[in-house]
Amino acid sequence: MKNVFLKNIVFLIIIFIVCKANAQDIELWYKLSPEIRLSFEKNNWEFRLRPTDYVIPHNVSRTDIMIGRKINKFRIFSYSKFDTKERYWTGIRLDFNQMGFDKKALFHLQTRYFLSLNSNSEDHFYFIQLFNYEFNKIFGLGFLGYCKTNFKETPYWFMGPSTIINLTKNFGLHLAYTKEIYRDKLYMAYIRVNCKFKI
Repeated sequence: MKNVFLKNIVFLIIIFIVCKANAQDIELWYKLSPEIRLSFEKNNWEFRLRPTDYVIPHNVSRTDIMIGRKINKFRIFSYSKFDTKERYWTGIRLDFNQMGFDKKALFHLQTRYFLSLNSNSEDHFYFIQLFNYEFNKIFGLGFLGYCKTNFKETPYWFMGPSTIINLTKNFGLHLAYTKEIYRDKLYMAYIRVNCKFKI
Protein backbone atom coordinates (compact mmCIF):
# COMPACT_ATOMS: atom_id res chain seq x y z
CA MET A 1 0.00 0.00 0.00
CA LYS A 2 2.83 2.38 0.87
CA ASN A 3 4.60 1.63 -2.42
CA VAL A 4 1.43 2.42 -4.41
CA PHE A 5 1.02 5.71 -2.52
CA LEU A 6 4.68 6.60 -3.14
CA LYS A 7 4.45 5.87 -6.86
CA ASN A 8 1.32 8.03 -7.15
CA ILE A 9 3.00 10.97 -5.40
CA VAL A 10 6.09 10.78 -7.63
CA PHE A 11 3.88 10.50 -10.72
CA LEU A 12 1.84 13.58 -9.73
CA ILE A 13 4.99 15.62 -9.11
CA ILE A 14 6.41 14.69 -12.52
CA ILE A 15 3.12 15.56 -14.26
CA PHE A 16 3.02 18.92 -12.46
CA ILE A 17 6.58 19.81 -13.51
CA VAL A 18 5.99 18.76 -17.13
CA CYS A 19 2.80 20.86 -17.32
CA LYS A 20 4.66 23.88 -15.96
CA ALA A 21 7.50 23.32 -18.41
CA ASN A 22 5.03 23.47 -21.29
CA ALA A 23 3.70 26.85 -20.20
CA GLN A 24 4.93 29.43 -22.71
CA ASP A 25 5.12 32.39 -20.35
CA ILE A 26 7.68 30.99 -17.87
CA GLU A 27 11.32 29.94 -17.92
CA LEU A 28 11.94 26.63 -16.15
CA TRP A 29 15.39 25.40 -15.11
CA TYR A 30 16.07 21.77 -14.22
CA LYS A 31 18.80 21.09 -11.67
CA LEU A 32 19.96 17.45 -11.62
CA SER A 33 22.31 16.57 -8.77
CA PRO A 34 23.19 12.95 -7.94
CA GLU A 35 25.25 12.59 -4.75
CA ILE A 36 27.25 9.67 -3.34
CA ARG A 37 27.97 9.72 0.41
CA LEU A 38 30.55 7.59 2.21
CA SER A 39 30.22 7.85 6.01
CA PHE A 40 32.67 6.64 8.67
CA GLU A 41 30.42 6.31 11.71
CA LYS A 42 33.14 5.65 14.31
CA ASN A 43 34.80 9.04 13.88
CA ASN A 44 32.00 11.07 12.19
CA TRP A 45 33.99 11.75 9.00
CA GLU A 46 32.19 11.85 5.66
CA PHE A 47 33.15 11.97 1.98
CA ARG A 48 30.68 13.25 -0.61
CA LEU A 49 30.94 13.23 -4.40
CA ARG A 50 28.61 14.81 -6.93
CA PRO A 51 29.85 13.41 -10.26
CA THR A 52 27.70 15.93 -12.09
CA ASP A 53 25.59 18.88 -11.00
CA TYR A 54 23.78 19.77 -14.19
CA VAL A 55 21.50 22.74 -14.90
CA ILE A 56 19.26 22.75 -17.97
CA PRO A 57 19.06 24.92 -20.12
CA HIS A 58 22.55 26.23 -19.23
CA ASN A 59 24.10 22.87 -20.19
CA VAL A 60 27.02 23.28 -17.80
CA SER A 61 28.11 20.25 -15.79
CA ARG A 62 29.95 20.60 -12.48
CA THR A 63 31.76 18.08 -10.27
CA ASP A 64 31.81 18.59 -6.49
CA ILE A 65 34.09 16.93 -3.91
CA MET A 66 33.49 17.33 -0.15
CA ILE A 67 35.33 16.02 2.90
CA GLY A 68 33.81 16.86 6.26
CA ARG A 69 33.08 15.94 9.83
CA LYS A 70 30.07 16.06 12.13
CA ILE A 71 30.47 18.11 15.32
CA ASN A 72 27.32 18.06 17.49
CA LYS A 73 24.52 19.58 15.35
CA PHE A 74 26.98 20.93 12.78
CA ARG A 75 28.83 19.49 9.81
CA ILE A 76 31.83 21.30 8.35
CA PHE A 77 33.24 20.46 4.92
CA SER A 78 36.24 21.30 2.81
CA TYR A 79 34.54 21.77 -0.56
CA SER A 80 36.14 21.90 -4.03
CA LYS A 81 34.46 21.96 -7.42
CA PHE A 82 35.11 22.47 -11.13
CA ASP A 83 32.93 22.66 -14.24
CA THR A 84 32.97 22.20 -18.01
CA LYS A 85 33.73 25.91 -18.54
CA GLU A 86 37.17 25.38 -16.94
CA ARG A 87 36.20 27.20 -13.75
CA TYR A 88 37.70 26.06 -10.45
CA TRP A 89 36.81 26.87 -6.84
CA THR A 90 37.61 25.80 -3.31
CA GLY A 91 35.78 26.73 -0.17
CA ILE A 92 34.05 25.79 3.04
CA ARG A 93 30.55 24.50 3.77
CA LEU A 94 28.81 24.64 7.15
CA ASP A 95 25.57 22.74 7.87
CA PHE A 96 23.28 23.07 10.88
CA ASN A 97 20.59 20.45 11.59
CA GLN A 98 17.88 20.57 14.21
CA MET A 99 15.24 17.88 14.71
CA GLY A 100 11.80 18.60 16.20
CA PHE A 101 8.29 17.24 16.66
CA ASP A 102 9.46 13.87 18.02
CA LYS A 103 12.25 13.71 15.42
CA LYS A 104 9.80 13.86 12.51
CA ALA A 105 10.76 17.39 11.44
CA LEU A 106 14.15 18.49 10.10
CA PHE A 107 15.29 22.12 10.14
CA HIS A 108 18.41 22.50 7.99
CA LEU A 109 20.52 25.60 7.29
CA GLN A 110 23.57 25.54 5.05
CA THR A 111 26.15 28.12 3.98
CA ARG A 112 28.93 27.74 1.45
CA TYR A 113 31.64 30.22 0.54
CA PHE A 114 33.86 29.65 -2.50
CA LEU A 115 37.12 31.30 -3.57
CA SER A 116 37.96 31.34 -7.28
CA LEU A 117 41.12 29.50 -8.35
CA ASN A 118 41.52 30.89 -11.87
CA SER A 119 40.62 33.91 -13.99
CA ASN A 120 37.49 32.22 -15.38
CA SER A 121 35.94 31.97 -11.91
CA GLU A 122 34.61 34.37 -9.30
CA ASP A 123 33.99 34.21 -5.57
CA HIS A 124 30.42 33.36 -4.57
CA PHE A 125 28.22 32.37 -1.65
CA TYR A 126 25.27 30.03 -1.09
CA PHE A 127 22.59 30.05 1.60
CA ILE A 128 20.25 27.04 1.66
CA GLN A 129 17.21 26.54 3.88
CA LEU A 130 15.29 23.29 4.19
CA PHE A 131 12.34 22.16 6.28
CA ASN A 132 11.04 18.60 5.96
CA TYR A 133 8.34 16.80 7.93
CA GLU A 134 8.32 12.98 7.74
CA PHE A 135 4.85 11.47 7.59
CA ASN A 136 6.39 8.00 7.66
CA LYS A 137 9.80 6.37 7.02
CA ILE A 138 9.31 6.75 3.27
CA PHE A 139 7.74 10.13 2.60
CA GLY A 140 8.12 13.71 3.82
CA LEU A 141 6.97 17.16 2.68
CA GLY A 142 8.48 20.58 3.30
CA PHE A 143 10.10 23.68 1.90
CA LEU A 144 13.38 24.45 0.08
CA GLY A 145 15.11 27.82 -0.21
CA TYR A 146 18.18 28.07 -2.46
CA CYS A 147 20.15 31.32 -2.70
CA LYS A 148 23.34 32.03 -4.67
CA THR A 149 25.18 35.36 -4.99
CA ASN A 150 28.48 36.66 -6.33
CA PHE A 151 28.08 39.91 -4.31
CA LYS A 152 27.99 41.96 -7.54
CA GLU A 153 24.57 41.25 -9.06
CA THR A 154 21.09 40.56 -7.77
CA PRO A 155 21.23 37.10 -6.15
CA TYR A 156 19.29 34.13 -7.42
CA TRP A 157 16.96 32.99 -4.65
CA PHE A 158 14.58 30.13 -5.37
CA MET A 159 11.87 29.08 -2.89
CA GLY A 160 9.17 26.45 -3.02
CA PRO A 161 7.69 23.15 -1.83
CA SER A 162 9.82 20.02 -1.66
CA THR A 163 9.50 16.33 -0.90
CA ILE A 164 12.03 13.81 0.39
CA ILE A 165 11.35 10.19 -0.57
CA ASN A 166 13.37 7.39 1.03
CA LEU A 167 13.07 4.47 -1.36
CA THR A 168 15.38 2.35 0.82
CA LYS A 169 17.42 3.01 3.96
CA ASN A 170 20.39 4.21 1.90
CA PHE A 171 18.79 5.43 -1.33
CA GLY A 172 16.34 8.28 -1.84
CA LEU A 173 15.14 11.31 -3.77
CA HIS A 174 14.78 14.99 -2.94
CA LEU A 175 12.44 16.82 -5.33
CA ALA A 176 11.44 20.49 -5.26
CA TYR A 177 9.61 23.00 -7.44
CA THR A 178 10.76 26.54 -6.70
CA LYS A 179 10.14 30.15 -7.80
CA GLU A 180 12.88 32.78 -8.13
CA ILE A 181 11.82 35.69 -5.91
CA TYR A 182 13.71 38.50 -7.70
CA ARG A 183 12.83 37.58 -11.30
CA ASP A 184 9.35 37.16 -12.73
CA LYS A 185 8.44 33.92 -14.45
CA LEU A 186 11.66 32.05 -13.54
CA TYR A 187 11.28 28.64 -11.87
CA MET A 188 13.56 25.73 -11.04
CA ALA A 189 12.77 22.03 -10.74
CA TYR A 190 15.28 20.47 -8.35
CA ILE A 191 16.04 16.74 -8.55
CA ARG A 192 18.51 15.14 -6.12
CA VAL A 193 19.35 11.44 -5.99
CA ASN A 194 21.15 10.29 -2.81
CA CYS A 195 23.09 7.08 -2.38
CA LYS A 196 24.68 6.37 1.05
CA PHE A 197 27.39 3.94 2.12
CA LYS A 198 28.38 3.49 5.77
CA ILE A 199 31.64 2.07 7.12
